[in-house]
Amino acid sequence: MSRGEAVLRVERGRADDAELAALTAVLLALHRAREKPDDELEAVVASSWWRRPGDFVPPGSWR
Repeated sequence: MSRGEAVLRVERGRADDAELAALTAVLLALHRAREKPDDELEAVVASSWWRRPGDFVPPGSWR
Protein backbone atom coordinates (compact mmCIF):
# COMPACT_ATOMS: atom_id res chain seq x y z
CA MET A 1 0.00 0.00 0.00
CA SER A 2 1.44 3.33 -0.97
CA ARG A 3 1.38 6.36 1.32
CA GLY A 4 -1.26 8.22 -0.72
CA GLU A 5 -3.69 5.30 -1.12
CA ALA A 6 -6.92 5.72 0.88
CA VAL A 7 -8.09 2.74 2.92
CA LEU A 8 -10.98 4.43 4.74
CA ARG A 9 -13.29 7.12 3.42
CA VAL A 10 -15.42 9.53 5.46
CA GLU A 11 -18.89 9.89 3.94
CA ARG A 12 -20.07 12.75 6.15
CA GLY A 13 -18.31 15.12 8.45
CA ARG A 14 -14.64 15.94 8.70
CA ALA A 15 -12.71 13.31 10.61
CA ASP A 16 -9.23 14.32 11.68
CA ASP A 17 -6.22 12.00 11.91
CA ALA A 18 -6.91 11.07 15.54
CA GLU A 19 -10.52 10.05 14.81
CA LEU A 20 -9.47 7.96 11.82
CA ALA A 21 -6.78 6.30 13.92
CA ALA A 22 -9.34 5.48 16.64
CA LEU A 23 -11.76 4.07 14.07
CA THR A 24 -9.02 1.94 12.53
CA ALA A 25 -8.03 0.59 15.96
CA VAL A 26 -11.64 -0.36 16.76
CA LEU A 27 -12.16 -2.07 13.40
CA LEU A 28 -8.93 -4.06 13.78
CA ALA A 29 -9.89 -5.09 17.33
CA LEU A 30 -13.31 -6.27 16.16
CA HIS A 31 -11.76 -8.19 13.29
CA ARG A 32 -9.30 -9.95 15.58
CA ALA A 33 -12.01 -10.72 18.14
CA ARG A 34 -14.02 -12.53 15.46
CA GLU A 35 -11.12 -14.80 14.54
CA LYS A 36 -11.50 -18.06 16.46
CA PRO A 37 -9.13 -20.99 16.79
CA ASP A 38 -10.18 -24.22 15.09
CA ASP A 39 -10.96 -25.96 18.39
CA GLU A 40 -13.59 -23.32 19.27
CA LEU A 41 -15.20 -23.68 15.85
CA GLU A 42 -15.35 -27.42 16.28
CA ALA A 43 -17.16 -27.02 19.61
CA VAL A 44 -19.86 -24.90 17.97
CA VAL A 45 -20.43 -27.48 15.24
CA ALA A 46 -20.46 -30.34 17.73
CA SER A 47 -23.04 -28.64 19.94
CA SER A 48 -25.71 -28.85 17.21
CA TRP A 49 -25.71 -32.65 17.05
CA TRP A 50 -29.46 -32.82 16.32
CA ARG A 51 -29.17 -31.02 12.98
CA ARG A 52 -26.87 -32.16 10.22
CA PRO A 53 -25.51 -29.45 7.86
CA GLY A 54 -27.48 -30.81 4.88
CA ASP A 55 -30.85 -31.16 6.61
CA PHE A 56 -33.83 -29.45 5.00
CA VAL A 57 -35.28 -26.58 7.03
CA PRO A 58 -38.71 -25.49 5.78
CA PRO A 59 -39.60 -21.78 5.63
CA GLY A 60 -41.14 -20.54 8.85
CA SER A 61 -39.63 -23.33 10.95
CA TRP A 62 -37.96 -20.80 13.24
CA ARG A 63 -41.32 -19.61 14.57
